[in-house]
Order: sequence, then structure tokens, then C-alpha cells
Amino acid sequence: MNKEIQETLKEKRKVEKDKLSVRPTVINDDLIRKYLVQYNKENKIFDRDDMSLWDLTHLALSYKNIIMIDNLQGLDKMHTLQLDNNIICKI
Repeated sequence: MNKEIQETLKEKRKVEKDKLSVRPTVINDDLIRKYLVQYNKENKIFDRDDMSLWDLTHLALSYKNIIMIDNLQGLDKMHTLQLDNNIICKI
């Protein structure tokens, strides 16, 4: 196979992989719980993974391909919401 064809195929695979890796998402309970578990792990908090979502005071969901800000009803105690580097098209 000549080198030009190999490069073309390689570039096509890269484009297809990029298409699959950027999947828009929305804020939901599962995404919030994953954040909570990761936050507790990073801060060596071992007994708070079952904390009620309603008690969250901050939520950082950077780089999650979030397309829309929604599903935050009931999070009245939250005072910090970090959503940088997402693909939000409507607030």
C-alpha cells in the first residue's frame, strides 16, 4: 500500500474516532454522583459517597461535553457551579 493511501486512511480513522469521542451530554444524577465520588477520592474523604445530592454546595463538571444546563432543580445549597470547557448552547 502506498504511503499516501496509508496517511489518508490514518486521517479518516482519526476523524471517525473524534466524532465518537465528543458525545453531548446533559447534567443528570449519574453525572453528579460520579463527580461526588471523584471529589471524595481526590480529597481522601472515604465516608461521604452516599451524601445526598441536595446537600451539594459546589459542583465542577468541566470538560464533560455538556450541551445544556438543566436538571439542577432542588440543589438549593449549591453556591458554586463550574461548567467551563463544555459545549453549552443554551442556558
